[in-house]
Amino acid sequence: MSRNVLDAAEFENRLIACRETMFRIAFDVLRNEEDASDAVQSAFCALLKKDQTRKKLRSLDPEIFRWYVFRAARNTALNLYQKNRRERERIAGLEETLLPAGEADLAEELILKAETETLRRAVSAMPEQYRTVLFRVCILEEKGAAVAASLGISAAALSARLKRAKEMLKSLLEKEEAK
Repeated sequence: MSRNVLDAAEFENRLIACRETMFRIAFDVLRNEEDASDAVQSAFCALLKKDQTRKKLRSLDPEIFRWYVFRAARNTALNLYQKNRRERERIAGLEETLLPAGEADLAEELILKAETETLRRAVSAMPEQYRTVLFRVCILEEKGAAVAASLGISAAALSARLKRAKEMLKSLLEKEEAK
């Protein structure tokens, strides 16, 4: 059933080979790409966090290894789904206690307008190169390779720029919220 312990590179390659299937499993549960990506990353972290788990995984035969990794992705996605559901229920409960039934829609509309304006101000404060990448990849949902090619940069540079854009946006939104 088990075989020789994998070396670090082989172990890493085996984990990376499971990434796409882990994402599909997480997406089937969560129905949201960002949440599915978060679940996969959390599952990877959980699998790699403890030395004992890593040692166990390195000694498993390929089929059992894949089953174990896929189960970890599924469980992580289910946990995130339940956490998100509890949060939505908590927020819905707060809205019901704070606002009478007819006023909830009006309050929701006002909150949405305020959030939209805050987001618009934060995005407009970003440098053009980051704003463009963020808009094309996240809003227009263009493929990263196509965006990178049209901007004349590598896929890795696009990925780094997108990461910086998201961090910048988060920081700008936090500053807006603090005002």
